[in-house]
Amino acid sequence: MRKMRNQNRRNWVIALSVIFALLNISCDKYRKTEETRFIMGTIVDIKIYRAEKEKARAVIKKAFDEIERIDKLFSHYKEDSIIAKINNNSGRWIEVPGEVLNLVDRAVKFSDLTGGAFDITIGPVVNLWGFGPSRNRRVPSRAEISDKLSLVNYKNIEIDKEKNRIKIKKGMRLDMGGIAKGYAVDCAVKILRENGINNALVNAGGDIFVMGEKKKEEFFNIGIQHPRKEKEIIQSLKVSDVSVITSGDYENYFIEDGKRYHHIFNPKTGYPSNLCQSVTIITRSHAVDILSTGIFVLGPEKGIELVESIPGAECFIIDESGKIIKSKGFDKYIAKTN
Repeated sequence: MRKMRNQNRRNWVIALSVIFALLNISCDKYRKTEETRFIMGTIVDIKIYRAEKEKARAVIKKAFDEIERIDKLFSHYKEDSIIAKINNNSGRWIEVPGEVLNLVDRAVKFSDLTGGAFDITIGPVVNLWGFGPSRNRRVPSRAEISDKLSLVNYKNIEIDKEKNRIKIKKGMRLDMGGIAKGYAVDCAVKILRENGINNALVNAGGDIFVMGEKKKEEFFNIGIQHPRKEKEIIQSLKVSDVSVITSGDYENYFIEDGKRYHHIFNPKTGYPSNLCQSVTIITRSHAVDILSTGIFVLGPEKGIELVESIPGAECFIIDESGKIIKSKGFDKYIAKTN
């Protein structure tokens, strides 16, 4: 009898070993697949979960190819981009692909929505401060800023939808940085979905979209960085199937005479906006995922008012003093701690 019990025990051990081995093979086959590249002036990371590795790698390549394509259309750093062509021919009508016309038109609509706080004609001011292609960062004189501000006004963008062409005022320059990254993420997500991917994360320098789950019944953890403490997370989120977009003054900046000058400019003053340190927008609608820049410029009071007028959008703001202000529905995304 004792021998039989021992034999049964050995059989169970063998059976369990086989089961664990099969589980390990399965987990290895379907674990996270990830690739990171430097595109659009930032680090872009794509992670696919719970998909066969070979398929995931192939789909990630397609998604990156799509982001590269978007960059070639909208980068003002690339001399052969469509945006560069518009900028280099300011004052003249330029025929453009429908995709470019539609995104510029969308940018104009958001400029209206934010009362001009978001403005893609900010390019001359961005370049003056050295945050554009020159990289010669400095604090310009008031006279220089005033001169460049005369070129900043989204209402001077002319869009001819019948002939698919755009014209900007002589000397103006479009800077699509505040909208093109979010659009590229949207396009990458579309590629993932079309290829049967249901669980993934796409992050283009703070423009994030999460799909589905990391593991079964486990949503994604996204951390909002403390704007003054590089390695500290000020708020953790638990999210799925949403965009999480952050604009902050802490990644692209320089210090002069003890003062911080960053890349998010107020189109009305020509100076970096100083009402916020960080703005995070969460939305289920890709159509409003570029609000973070405009709200950063508007400041907490007007920014929260705008967000709460838009269905499905929520906001987490850290103001210039470090105070946290949240929209009414933001708490549902906050990760619960034990």
